[in-house]
Amino acid sequence: MTEDAQDQLAALARALDATTAELAAAPASMVANLECRLAGLQDRFLVTRAVTLADLQARLTQIRSIVAGLGEAGYLLHLVDAARADVAALQRAADQA
Repeated sequence: MTEDAQDQLAALARALDATTAELAAAPASMVANLECRLAGLQDRFLVTRAVTLADLQARLTQIRSIVAGLGEAGYLLHLVDAARADVAALQRAADQA
């Protein structure tokens, strides 16, 4: 498997973050275009299969971002954080093996 294939979800997550930031600062004339781009990236992020722990970590990071934006930290946010910690621990163990 190529490095590009392994980093596909991470690259999509970076593109989502960049487009979201652009949208926040965009003039009105650019909003519709950026919203379309964001929707396309979100669709691709949803259908792209995680093939590595790094991919799973990228997906969990996006989930955490959404959950954190819902309000005060609660069980769901802590559950996502625990899953992210589990993935990081599994990745470290795999790297050491």
